Amino acid sequence: MINPLELRIGNYIEMPNEVYPTEVAGVTRYLISDGFGEMELERFDPIPLTEEWLLKFGFELSLNGGAGPDQFYYDGPVPIDFDNDGKLYLGYRSRDYDCEIYNHNEIEYVHQLQNIVFALTGEELTIKETV
Repeated sequence: MINPLELRIGNYIEMPNEVYPTEVAGVTRYLISDGFGEMELERFDPIPLTEEWLLKFGFELSLNGGAGPDQFYYDGPVPIDFDNDGKLYLGYRSRDYDCEIYNHNEIEYVHQLQNIVFALTGEELTIKETV
């Protein structure tokens, strides 16, 4: 279940067995979303943040200094690093001399990335194109 304190108007979430994500229009005891009206919060799930979602948001894949195919980041409104541990992190990292220095904030869900981008830039992160 999604923590309602993490949600903002405009966040993308999903209902199980639905093809398209829904956009949050308001949050109270119930989640009020664009396509469904007022529904119980328990009926919605966070959307896992994947490469497909990063591309939808307009991030572009960039090689991280030629470090290899399993170490790259996405250029966009904020830097996102996808490492060989299979997780996404906020911030660039330095891999010089096997030392990793960066702000280690794991991002698991689409709404978390949307909130981080808004907090850092004041801009809403929205779908740019369908991939």
